[in-house]
Amino acid sequence: MTSTKKNESISKAALIKYANLAVQIGVNVQKNQLVIVHSDLEHAEFARFVQKAAYKAGASNVVMDWTDEETTKQQLVYATVETIADFQNGKSSVIKHGSIKEQLSSALFQKHPASITRCPHIV
Repeated sequence: MTSTKKNESISKAALIKYANLAVQIGVNVQKNQLVIVHSDLEHAEFARFVQKAAYKAGASNVVMDWTDEETTKQQLVYATVETIADFQNGKSSVIKHGSIKEQLSSALFQKHPASITRCPHIV
């Protein structure tokens, strides 16, 4: 079982089911597609299930884009606004340019995997 901060439990089987649903129905991963999974480290187990499901669906590569709530908070508190803006602009330009745009899928999940109420966004 996976525990959340609120002391709730979600079975491993349920997480795998959600991951398969997100990959097959939400994102509709196709053969040879590049997939980027954005997840907080707190939900690493679920993100790994999404990664595995994407590979099983035929993805050529599944890139894990990890975040951490605490380090993000520290960045927002201590980094300058200009530095954050420059970084975000550079990061988004990587996604906007080149042939990667046509094959890029991004699975964005809410903090609590059990509360997924809509399909992940496709970039």
